Amino acid sequence: MIRKRKVVPKICEDCELHEGKKTRTEQLILCEDCAKKDEHTFITKTKILSKYYLNETDIEDVENIEVNNPHARSQSMYLYKLSDIKSIFMEKYKQDDKDTSTTYYTS
Repeated sequence: MIRKRKVVPKICEDCELHEGKKTRTEQLILCEDCAKKDEHTFITKTKILSKYYLNETDIEDVENIEVNNPHARSQSMYLYKLSDIKSIFMEKYKQDDKDTSTTYYTS
């Protein structure tokens, strides 16, 4: 007799309300909505330097994740949490989180 295993749904570790999937970068189980939040979204160093007008000195103390670069296999790629980068950007340019009248970063 073959017993079927009962599949237990994996619950999001952030909201604890919905089913989620394990992320590749953080190794957390997140639902679709929580995975889109800035604290779970990552941005490359190259995009930070061009989109947010920050320099390498601005981000040198920020925690990052080193991953294999899919475009240049011999080089590593550094990923930073978007929430950390936005905080540095807001502080550097004294931009209030709610002030959307002036945008200093590019799309």
